Amino acid sequence: PSYFEKLQLTRYYGLPDERIRVVPRGVSKFPPTLSKRPSLDTPRFCSVGSIKRQKNTLGLIRLFHKIRIRYPKAKLLVIGPVQDASYAADVLGEVEALGLGSAVKFTGPVVHAQLASVVAESHIHLSTSRCETFGRAIFETLALGLPNIVAAEANAAFDFLHSVPYVRFFNDVDTALTDVDATLLDWTRLSELSREVADLYH
Repeated sequence: PSYFEKLQLTRYYGLPDERIRVVPRGVSKFPPTLSKRPSLDTPRFCSVGSIKRQKNTLGLIRLFHKIRIRYPKAKLLVIGPVQDASYAADVLGEVEALGLGSAVKFTGPVVHAQLASVVAESHIHLSTSRCETFGRAIFETLALGLPNIVAAEANAAFDFLHSVPYVRFFNDVDTALTDVDATLLDWTRLSELSREVADLYH
């Protein structure tokens, strides 16, 4: 388990602290990327995580729909495997119902070593996860120069990143939309700053 999951096990399930040993997973380092991202005239968002209820992929699609009303050229890349087939069907149905078919792309599973190249054209990493017990995708996308806008609820990364300028934690859609506006306005600086995560967390 992660440290966050250990707290869940001790606080909510009453397991003795000494019965649980945490083996840190760490955050992988990537070679520096030299690719130039597309213009912010077409804001590109990505989200790294399995398609399942815990990751709240439906919430992600609904949030992106609101973003696209503000930024009609916006694109979303959903990166990760399907872990709940019936939920994935609901997600695809929502994409079609909201008229996002041309704006949302699903990559399916991605080999970890290829993550840097897959997100190379993205500007911002979004996460609507209901429970982030580690937050690896958050740390790694930051290290690759992507500011993050992520749900604050049950998010282990909050303890480490709540005071940095390149991560914004939201509790509701309106706040998330305001965060998107602010991040895009200051994107170049925030992207450069976020890369320090590659040295701070390894």
